[in-house]
Amino acid sequence: MVIYFDATCMYCNRAVSFIAGNSKSEKIYFAKIGGITYQKLLKNNPHLKEKDSVIVESNNEIFVASDAIFKIIQQLKWPYQLLLIAKIIPQFVNNYLYHCFAKHRHLLNSKKNVCLLKHQIQLLP
Repeated sequence: MVIYFDATCMYCNRAVSFIAGNSKSEKIYFAKIGGITYQKLLKNNPHLKEKDSVIVESNNEIFVASDAIFKIIQQLKWPYQLLLIAKIIPQFVNNYLYHCFAKHRHLLNSKKNVCLLKHQIQLLP
């Protein structure tokens, strides 16, 4: 599984660090949106360029927005998998909430461009 994230976002960096420290699998890789691996992904999926979202690539499938979040949660250790209960909420509501947060996440950052990675991650170019 590859998780594409916005490396300039404090919340995204914290999420990557959290995922790395709480994943039940060592086969999670991270790639910066805008990086070489991301550019390769866009060649076959040009529609992703307009997405302001975390992107997950897993088993040749692409997940964005709340679907990507739920895919990530499936890879977390117990008790974090309990968050999957939010799947009972209609997808359009989860996506709306996700996009509201994503749209304003940079405004919520108290510090800009701070790398907060506390765990070693497998970062692709």
